[in-house]
Amino acid sequence: MKKKKGDKFHVGTAAYEIVNDAIETGTQDDIAVFMRLGDAQATMQLAGKINEIEAIDCLCLTADQDPLSILRKTIGEILPGVQVVQKRVQADARAKQRQTRERVNQFVLPTVLLIGALWVAVLFVINVRDRRQEIGVLRAIGKRGGQIAGLFLGKAILLGLAASVAGALLGTWLGLQFGPELFPVTKNAIKPNWNLVSQLAVAMPVFAALVAFIPTTLAVSQDPASSLRED
Repeated sequence: MKKKKGDKFHVGTAAYEIVNDAIETGTQDDIAVFMRLGDAQATMQLAGKINEIEAIDCLCLTADQDPLSILRKTIGEILPGVQVVQKRVQADARAKQRQTRERVNQFVLPTVLLIGALWVAVLFVINVRDRRQEIGVLRAIGKRGGQIAGLFLGKAILLGLAASVAGALLGTWLGLQFGPELFPVTKNAIKPNWNLVSQLAVAMPVFAALVAFIPTTLAVSQDPASSLRED
């Protein structure tokens, strides 16, 4: 049948509108009709009847970790007498994929944070070194170390804020632009996460200020006389 989104589709004596044309998967789902449970029960004249419930195994345990016994015990407490069958091959592959991704994230995220921290620290060390004479002049005319440190830390906070907003907006745009093509099945769930953007807008300036704190402290603790003699 060459049906597309918006067309009418007859099941028994009832007509339904196609609201989503799913992609081909090469499985039995390609010849299946997905509809609301109430509509299916009414069409089949089987009100209140359910022959099967398909659910995603969220434990993400591999076969050697025996997730089936855990599922049977948990589901059996809710639905006594129900038969629990696991598609072990698919579940095992999914669990291994997720565990691999988590292990990679445990390595990648700290590495990225460390590289970012080193990069910000190096930038501020260079900036402080190039402005030693200016710092010496400010100290010589009576500016307190806290005031000078506030200038450098304020710069770090502004840079962190600008980087977080720009990165979040760019990442959101890339996700909305290319996400539906990469993940067609869950494309409707791809939406901007403004809560995460706001968290980044707070966390990144704080992170940048913490990284810049040590080079800033070293700079303002120097003797202004020695800094001015280098000029």
